[in-house]
Amino acid sequence: MFTVTGKAEEMFKLISRWSSSFAIAVTLVLGTLSSTAARAVDLNLCRPPASSAWILLPEDDAPHDVADEWYYTTGHLRTPSGKRYGFETVVFKVKGQSGFVTIGQVAVTDLNDRTFHFETLGPVPGPFPTSTDGFNVEVTGGVSMSMLSMSGDNGSYHITGSLTDDDGSYRIDLILYAVKNPVYQADDGLIQYADPPSSTQYYYSRPRMAAFGSVTAPDGTTEVAFGQSWFDHEYGTLPQEINWEWFSIQLDDGREIMAYNIRDAKTQTSYAKFGSIQDPPPGCRVQSLGELDFDMSFENEITGRQTGITYWNTFGLSVPSRHISLTLKAELDDQEVFTPDKGLPPYWEGSVKVSGTVHRKPVSGVGYVELVEYQAP
Repeated sequence: MFTVTGKAEEMFKLISRWSSSFAIAVTLVLGTLSSTAARAVDLNLCRPPASSAWILLPEDDAPHDVADEWYYTTGHLRTPSGKRYGFETVVFKVKGQSGFVTIGQVAVTDLNDRTFHFETLGPVPGPFPTSTDGFNVEVTGGVSMSMLSMSGDNGSYHITGSLTDDDGSYRIDLILYAVKNPVYQADDGLIQYADPPSSTQYYYSRPRMAAFGSVTAPDGTTEVAFGQSWFDHEYGTLPQEINWEWFSIQLDDGREIMAYNIRDAKTQTSYAKFGSIQDPPPGCRVQSLGELDFDMSFENEITGRQTGITYWNTFGLSVPSRHISLTLKAELDDQEVFTPDKGLPPYWEGSVKVSGTVHRKPVSGVGYVELVEYQAP
């Protein structure tokens, strides 16, 4: 196994500069390995590794026999020519009246021409393929010939996605490697909803992953791409008719922060509100955040182009006990995902720039914000 060793603190200074030195170094190192050897790469800078009472990895990377499950990634990419992209990929397993179906979504935020593109793939009858060794899910787009494939285990994932819309086609082909520990969200990975009590969900993240591969633009040009990504895996049984706000933040000082507020769609009261902070290596200490530990704010209303739903393009996050105060600004207002005939609710899933202070020191970073099932006017 190839293992990153040496002075982890110094190495993380490179990781915090994702747009330049670290991502290029990772690409060059992994490019010298065979595909078999690359799967054995260990880039985790955190010591010791994390563990959970509820989730066992890598075993729980595999699909589960539950009502609801999804694998999800977002990320920020650059190319040697200076182009920038945000991306989202997700595969859902949903239980309907006639059984399970699998649905995929691919989205690209093209920050070069400031346009947003997405496609919903499926539904395909049946659950995720059964596996005891990671996951391997593929969904195709039928007539459009678009596709999404997500696979891997133990912090090493492969994503291939393509989409076609009125502006042309995009394709991403990426390898993701975890460079920090997984974070077991909520109560050590367990979300126990109060109403109904039968609704239980398991949730872990890999909040800092090296991403490298390629992006193909509508003009047919394919470029090497590198950057960073966030991975989530959630499974269990969700309450019915819920809304939520979710922030994922990757700071340049080596911290990752997640904030999540899940609400009853009818009363707007919180089912669950929680978050997490993972500190820089080598310790990578994780602090779980309860509902009173942080505040989320929303400013500057915008209107979803497809639905007329009201969202926002500026967000605030404060964690007083950690002296954290951050502003998240959408890199593009139009990042709404909705395909009416696919059985999924509309949502805004946007690439954001992050700025603010930690212990009164300036920080910056990147992130994604997700706003789900807001009431149409």
